[in-house]
Amino acid sequence: GNVDKAKVAAALLLTSPGTPFIYYGEEIGMVGVKPDEDIRRPMQWSADTNAGFTTGSPWRELDTNFINTNVAVEENDPNSLLNTYKTLIEMRKAHAAISNGNYEVVNSSNKGLYAAIRQNENETVLILINLSKTDLANVALSWNPLDLPDGKYLLTNIIGRNTANPLIISNGHVADYLPQKSISPFSINVYLLNREQ
Repeated sequence: GNVDKAKVAAALLLTSPGTPFIYYGEEIGMVGVKPDEDIRRPMQWSADTNAGFTTGSPWRELDTNFINTNVAVEENDPNSLLNTYKTLIEMRKAHAAISNGNYEVVNSSNKGLYAAIRQNENETVLILINLSKTDLANVALSWNPLDLPDGKYLLTNIIGRNTANPLIISNGHVADYLPQKSISPFSINVYLLNREQ
């Protein structure tokens, strides 16, 4: 029932290696109950009769939350779970490094921050996801970039509102890099790394 946690889960799924699997209704926050037949009930398209699923009788009883949790409501809310999924899917399609690039876990000084690098021959992407419900201050990152030459790198936002500090690769290593002074709770930030010329 926590939309922020659902958004974080979506970001982890859609920035990780492999083929993502989205069970219908996940993208709007539908939940199910046991037995298995009720893990998913009819899709909640709107607040109309039978959740806009059918003019007939649905095969299973509707979840009572369909009035507020439905596609029609969420399409009009830029901060909805549905629009978060759409943004993440578009990002994955636009950046091949995320959909099929190499994956490297980045060491974080705070285990509340998930950090990873996705990289292919054309681009390198840094993913930062605050898994906690608190601000994370002065979190340091360290890793050994596999295919990045030494130098200064500027980070461009792909997803997220927070700008990130430039990073320095020295002797093939990034040490104690502070991407942001403070990282907001349950925030999703994805950056494209560009070497300064």
